[in-house]
Amino acid sequence: MSISEPQKIEDKINYWKKKLIGESNKNPLVDLRQNQKRLVPLLRDASFLYSHFTGDELESLPISELEPKQTDEDPLKLLDELRKEAKSTIEEKGFNSLFLVINALTWFNPENTHEKYVSPILLIPVRLEKIGRKLLDFTLHPIDDDIAVNFTLVNRLRDYGITLPDSDRVKESSYEDFFNEVRSAISKQPNWEVQETAHITLFPDAKAAMIQDLEQNQEKIANHPILQELALGRTSGNVNNTSILQEKELDQIDPSLIYQIRDADSSQQVVIEAVKAGSNCVVQGPPGTGKSQTIVNIITELIGQDKKVLVVAEKQTALEVVFKRLKESKLENLCLNLHHEVTKKAKDLFNQLVQTYDELSESNEAQQEDWEIFFKPLRDYRKVLNDHVKGLHDKKQPLNQSAFKLYGEILRLDREEIPQLEFNLSNLQDWSETRLFDAKKLLEELGQFEAIFRGRQKTLWSSSPVKYPWSSAIYQDLRVNLDNLSSGIKLAQNTVSSLLQLLNINETIENLYDLEELQPAVNYILNAPSNIETWSFSTDLDDLARLYLNLEKDIRDYRSINSDLNSKYVRDFFAFDLLKISEIFARRFTGIFRFIKPAYWKWLLYDKRRERQRLIALRQDHKHISEQELMADIEDALKRQNILIKLQDRNYQARQVFGSSFEKEITDLQSIQQGLKWLENLNKNRLLNKETVAAVLNSREHYQKLEELLNDLQLALSQIQEGCKFLNKHFPKERLTALDVLKRTPLNEIEDFRRQAYDELDLFQQWLDYQEILDKLEAIGTKEFLAKLRDTDILPDKWYSVLRKGFYVNWLRHIHFDNSELRNFSQNLHEQRINEFSEKDKQQYEVAINRLKQLHTQRCQDCLKQPEAQEQVSNLKGEIKKKSRQQNIRQFIKKNAQIVTTIKPCWLMSPLGVCQYVDADAVEFDVVIFDEASQVRTENAVSSIMRAKQLIVVGDSKQLPPTAYFESAGADDSDDEEEEVYENLLDECSKLSIMITRTLSWHYRSQDESLIAFSNQEFYNSKLISFPNPAKDASRGVYFHPVEGGIYANRENIGEAEEVAKLTVQHYQQNSQQSLGIITSSKQQAKAIKEQLKQISIKHPEIEEFCQENSEKFFVKSIDDVQGDERDVIFLSFGFGFDNKNPGKLNHNFGYFSKKQQDLGKRRLNVAITRARCKFVLVASINHNHISPEKGEQAALLKDYFAYVESGGQKLDEKGDDLSNLDLPFEEYISQVLTERGYLVKKRVGRSAYPIDLVVMDNSQPGKEESLLGIVCDGGTYSKYPTARDRDRLRQEVLEKLGWRIYKIWSREWERNREDQIKRLVEHIENLRNQK
Repeated sequence: MSISEPQKIEDKINYWKKKLIGESNKNPLVDLRQNQKRLVPLLRDASFLYSHFTGDELESLPISELEPKQTDEDPLKLLDELRKEAKSTIEEKGFNSLFLVINALTWFNPENTHEKYVSPILLIPVRLEKIGRKLLDFTLHPIDDDIAVNFTLVNRLRDYGITLPDSDRVKESSYEDFFNEVRSAISKQPNWEVQETAHITLFPDAKAAMIQDLEQNQEKIANHPILQELALGRTSGNVNNTSILQEKELDQIDPSLIYQIRDADSSQQVVIEAVKAGSNCVVQGPPGTGKSQTIVNIITELIGQDKKVLVVAEKQTALEVVFKRLKESKLENLCLNLHHEVTKKAKDLFNQLVQTYDELSESNEAQQEDWEIFFKPLRDYRKVLNDHVKGLHDKKQPLNQSAFKLYGEILRLDREEIPQLEFNLSNLQDWSETRLFDAKKLLEELGQFEAIFRGRQKTLWSSSPVKYPWSSAIYQDLRVNLDNLSSGIKLAQNTVSSLLQLLNINETIENLYDLEELQPAVNYILNAPSNIETWSFSTDLDDLARLYLNLEKDIRDYRSINSDLNSKYVRDFFAFDLLKISEIFARRFTGIFRFIKPAYWKWLLYDKRRERQRLIALRQDHKHISEQELMADIEDALKRQNILIKLQDRNYQARQVFGSSFEKEITDLQSIQQGLKWLENLNKNRLLNKETVAAVLNSREHYQKLEELLNDLQLALSQIQEGCKFLNKHFPKERLTALDVLKRTPLNEIEDFRRQAYDELDLFQQWLDYQEILDKLEAIGTKEFLAKLRDTDILPDKWYSVLRKGFYVNWLRHIHFDNSELRNFSQNLHEQRINEFSEKDKQQYEVAINRLKQLHTQRCQDCLKQPEAQEQVSNLKGEIKKKSRQQNIRQFIKKNAQIVTTIKPCWLMSPLGVCQYVDADAVEFDVVIFDEASQVRTENAVSSIMRAKQLIVVGDSKQLPPTAYFESAGADDSDDEEEEVYENLLDECSKLSIMITRTLSWHYRSQDESLIAFSNQEFYNSKLISFPNPAKDASRGVYFHPVEGGIYANRENIGEAEEVAKLTVQHYQQNSQQSLGIITSSKQQAKAIKEQLKQISIKHPEIEEFCQENSEKFFVKSIDDVQGDERDVIFLSFGFGFDNKNPGKLNHNFGYFSKKQQDLGKRRLNVAITRARCKFVLVASINHNHISPEKGEQAALLKDYFAYVESGGQKLDEKGDDLSNLDLPFEEYISQVLTERGYLVKKRVGRSAYPIDLVVMDNSQPGKEESLLGIVCDGGTYSKYPTARDRDRLRQEVLEKLGWRIYKIWSREWERNREDQIKRLVEHIENLRNQK
């Protein structure tokens, strides 16, 4: 705790004390004159009254002996009003407010001497009793409350250093002594004096006991953990909520651990379990949600845990309800009711204790029984019922759907006449709704390709290796290839045509094989050896070969000789006349006489020598050689010369046939040889003609043309060859596209195939898209489905629905396989289990009562074994025997706390009673429970909280907080003043971090939903679970009763009051068995109505008893006094309307309904319109058309409510989700089945989030809206109820109490035996019709 926190806590405690004391100078405890209108002066001597009402023997006095002083107002009438208001204060706030005032102090504010006050000094609590029903005669009774010196005055004077005598001095002192002490205390103050007067009046803020309690226990308060948090207002902190059960976990609690004695729905159970777990709780209990019932169950659970419980409420009625319900269960012995109205004297307490002690001590309840025999079947049945719901509604993953949802979806698809295909989905447990949605999209896309899917549309491309996804690049590639093939074919055809003409080819060129033969032929021509065109193509090839051989021999001989000679001689050697030299050397002289011949010697010595020398000179090496060698060289030279001559001869045949290829001795023999080879091959080519080729070769123009055609041919051939490879690759299953077949296929046929392929490119795109979709579908597990779908004639728009239906069937099969309860579900057996569970569930309350009695008896008997307890019992018996001088309640409890808390572990008290009766050191409760906490001022609650370890605060923050109007029982109505609103326990605790908040949500009170629907929507965000009624009739619902000419004047509307009185008579005459409450917008209107009832009772005396003051069946109260009340029928007299001053113009000041502060106007409306159980009637002189919503939020709300009531509860602008159009295929199927058979069926009947699924209307009486049968399915609404009790018992019991006939439909049975179920349902409806 930080340094500043203790100071903050101390400051807060002082603040609470000041709030209790009341600082306003308008407080009549400060200035009695503020109570002038509720003050009855007495003429009897003050000293006499002092001695009579403060002595040991207290006696009552007739009012006549007190001598009431006559004033402008009849004192007896005023006394009667005070009596009623005092009684109301006790009932509403739990403390006495009526006092006999002895003497008053006239004093002046020391700080401002102009401020004069007349403050009461001695306050004696009293009670007025009316004698007789009609006459105004009274008896004044002293009551067993502490006589007190005006504590507010004491605190005021203490601030100025003045101390008045203590209240204890009253019993010890005489009149004179006591007031002399008062005079002594003020003696130094000028003009201060004690006035010896006596009065009877009301002090609704007389809380001296509370103030004293806070003063005496300040340290205890400061150290109390809960009050520390409250004082500090800590709204954040670590609160462990992990151990608090949620609604869905409630059925995990073993029933043997439960001590509840009354029905508790799940919203109540979570509260109870939170309290049992030790949590400090705020329980928000909207109207009719069973707050009291929940409190009773909390009490019994806590007593089961051996805890002491304090229940605190301002209103006696709130505690009465709790006590009454415990008493109905025969557990009243657990409770000590210390509310003022019940326990008025100590003797009342002693009698309660002794009676209970005697019963407990004599009881044999402590004998233990084996309750497990009872709890085991309850436990088992509950589990079976919960397992059914769990199995039916648990969402299976990854499907994220429940079996029930699947039943409905299959029914919907059946209704749509969707065929059912039997197939299995592979990897079913991988199938989710997401995958199903993916399949939906794929099937929708596949439907575009139905003809392909079913084989009605095929394409050459189906065997192409091209894979999806289709793209512009793929399209471009395929198109380019096909275009190139087409171009190649066209080019080939054109080129071939030209070549055939140019080359004079007679062969047919029509396929690739031909082209591949033609291309080398053309290329052969163009690759002819050079000068081949000059050859003689007419010469036979054999002749050419022979001539070539001759030529080759000549040239080779020439080249050989030439080479040899050139290696020996210089070139001039060939210039000599070698023939002549040869002749010289060849000359021969014969005979013996040759030597004598001159010619011989001339030849020998000169000619021959000269030539020899000359030739030797021409040798390269200048060496001498033999003549023989020389002659051989000359012969070779001559041979060379002859060959040259031969080659140079124009008639040389080789020259003539080889044309320019012949170049005499330098002829390129290889070139001619190549030419011969070329010609040889040319002769072999079947396509080519030598003459034509020669002509082409000899024509430059033709040759160039041939070159161009070859280029075209090569390009065409390349394109065709690539195209054929393309066709072979992309159409491998086509006979035509085998490469060897393509070569022999005419180009025209290839072009036709190409054209078909080209034309099917778009189809190929579709086929690829189709294949992609198909593969994706098969990849997610639909292969078997697609195979079976392909063989049907189901149209594509139903494909997905067929898959979905089969998908759901597959999943249901899987769910059933894994869940034997669903698989083997039997309606008869299940309903039998429900009945057995329901019986056991109700019986456990009696079991709990008996167990509690056992525990109570055992604990009491165990306690009595202790000496201290035995002594306290003796004390009790001693007090009961006393005739007088009994201990007061506080004293007795303080001395005997152990036995009192053991005998009575639960105490029912008002906040003031706690301070008065329970010493803070004597008793510590385990738990304190505040009922109607929104009307408990925080400072009033401090003392009670201080006495407990755990705090439970029950109330409704949408209803009224404590206001100055509420606090002051006799307050006047006020339309204009700002209303003072006090801090209340509920709102303050709701902010604290140590408190957990839970809200009760089942609304039980209204027997017609229209009674709560407006509040549910406007104030509770439609969170309340309400129940519709089966018929619309005059005895239930909301009604508008207009009052013509009603005028609002002087805070009352007499016209309305008269009309309400008439309606009261009518109600009594027609529905006297029903209770009636009349709520008014002001106290003045309440008085006006009471006056009209008094007058009308003269004519109708039969209503007098019904309308008597203490009747439990009737009340007339203003709005601020009615919180916590309920009646069968409520009349709300709105009161406000047009006035005489401004006829036709409505003043939009609607009094307390218009208060904006803390939404008081809204809260009041909420309280007023939620009190009726059966019927609510708004009586008003205006209607919704008169109210202008722009006048403010409160006016807009009132206008909406008026419009709602005027419509009979039908007009309600829905602000939440519209539940009527929910997708509920199972329920929709049943509705359609019944509708087709002529029944009028309404869906989702009810205005809360838990409507009846289907209602078959009784249309036998036109104009009357009545149901024949309510149909409840085990669907979404059913599954939302978190416990078996909610689902299978409570809901049906509530509906049946409202008059519903309920028929249950079990989805598994319907799914399995649909026709039988329909027949059974129809027979049931017809039986009901016949009964009617």
